[in-house]
Amino acid sequence: MTDARDNAALYDAVHAGTPGDVEHYLRLAEGASSVLELGCGSGRVLVALAAAGLDASGIEIDRGMLEAARDRAAREGVRVTLIEADMASFELERRFDRIIVPFTGLYCLLTTERLEACLRSARAHLAPGGLFAFDAYVADDFHDQTRPEDYPDDLLEPVAEIIHDGEALRVLEKSRWDRDRQRVDATYVYVGPDGNVRHVHTIGHRYLRRHEVEPLLARAGLSIVSLHGDFSGGPYDPSGGSLVVVARGAR
Repeated sequence: MTDARDNAALYDAVHAGTPGDVEHYLRLAEGASSVLELGCGSGRVLVALAAAGLDASGIEIDRGMLEAARDRAAREGVRVTLIEADMASFELERRFDRIIVPFTGLYCLLTTERLEACLRSARAHLAPGGLFAFDAYVADDFHDQTRPEDYPDDLLEPVAEIIHDGEALRVLEKSRWDRDRQRVDATYVYVGPDGNVRHVHTIGHRYLRRHEVEPLLARAGLSIVSLHGDFSGGPYDPSGGSLVVVARGAR
C-alpha cells in the first residue's frame, strides 16, 4: 500500500513530461507577470515558471502532489502559491495573465461536464488580454482506426525501469479502453527484482478528438489563437504527437 507522497514519487519517476513542454510554456509566459497552472502536480512546470520570475500559482487536488510541489520549490529556492482545489471548479480572488494545463491534464477531467466547468473557470480567471493554453496527446486516428479488442485489458507491457526507495522496479502498463466514452484507464504495475508487485496505480483519461476542441472552448467563452502538433509550431497530425493549443477570451 502506498501513501499520497509515495504515489506522487512513483508518478514522477515514470512521467517526465513531453520533451519541449517546459520551454513552450516559458515562451508563452514572455511578457506576462502572473501564471496559474491547473493540475500542477509536483510542480515540474510551475517551478520552472517561478524560477523565470513569474508570480506562479498552482491548483492541485492531490495532497501528495502538492507536498511534492512544495518540496520541489524549496529545493529550487523559488516561491510558488499552491492551492488545494478541484481544477473543474475553483474560485480565486484574482486574475492571471496566463492559465495553463500542461501534459494532458485536461484529459483527467473524465466527463464533458467537468471539462466544460474547468474551461469556464479558467475563462473567468483570465486577465484582460490573457491567454489560456494546454497540451495533450493526439487520439484521432487511434479512435477511428482501432477497436477495443486490439488492446486486451490484461495485456501488460513494459514501459519503464525506475529506482524507488533504493530498489529497482520494472513498470508494466495495461489499459482498459471504452471507445464510446473516449475513456482510457491505464494501470501501472510496479514489480520488484523478486517478481512481486510493489505498487499498483491507475490513471483515467477522457481524451478529446480534434473536431471537439473549438466548440468546447467556444462554449466557455474562449477562442483559439493557435493549434499545433508540437511545441515548435508544426502542423497537427491526427496520427499521433501532441495537441498544443493557445486560446484567449472571446470578444
